[in-house]
Amino acid sequence: MRGIIVLIGTFAFLASCSPVSNTEVVEINEYYNLLGLLDEQAALLAGQKATLEKTLGVGAEVEFISSTPNIEEWKSELELFYYANINKLGLIGAYETEGLSNFGGGKKLINSAKSDEQSVRMIEYNFANDQLESLRILVEEDNEVYVFKKEMQMTFIQKNGKAYLKDYSITGTQTMVMKSDLFFSLKAKVLPST
Repeated sequence: MRGIIVLIGTFAFLASCSPVSNTEVVEINEYYNLLGLLDEQAALLAGQKATLEKTLGVGAEVEFISSTPNIEEWKSELELFYYANINKLGLIGAYETEGLSNFGGGKKLINSAKSDEQSVRMIEYNFANDQLESLRILVEEDNEVYVFKKEMQMTFIQKNGKAYLKDYSITGTQTMVMKSDLFFSLKAKVLPST
C-alpha cells in the first residue's frame, strides 16, 4: 500500500512540474489539434468501456493498476499529454512545423520548439494513409534546482475509419541539486471491452 502512495505521489509531483496556468487559455489552430485528439479519445474509450492496464515505476518500485475509466477519468489519465498542448495564443510562431513523406505513403508532422524557453521541445505525429498511427512528445525543463526530461508516446489502431488509442508510455528522469536522479516510467495498454 505504501508503494502505491509513493508512486501516485511521485506522478502527481511530476505532473505539477508541467507548465500549468490558472488563467484561461485562448486556444488557436496554429498547430495540430492535440486537445481535440485527446478529448475524442477520452470519449471513444469511455463509450467503449475500455479497460486500462498500466504499470507505474519510480526508481525500483513498480505497481500494476487495472481500471475501466469514465470520460473524466480518461482525461485525468491523459493529463500529462494535455499539458503538452502547444496551441496557445502565447505560442504562435514559437514552433517550426515540418512535414515529411516516405515512400510507403507514410507522413510525419513535426513541431519543434525554436528556443529552449519552451518546455515542450518537440511533438512528432506519424500517419499512414492519412490516419494517425503514433505520436511522440519530448519535454524538458531546466532551472537552478532541477532538470526534468520526459518522453511521452501514444500508438493508435484504426477501426471503422477512426483512430483508437492502443497504448501509451511516459518515461523520464528528474535530476535535482544534491539529490539522486529519479527515474520514472508509466506504460499503459488499452483493452477494448469484449
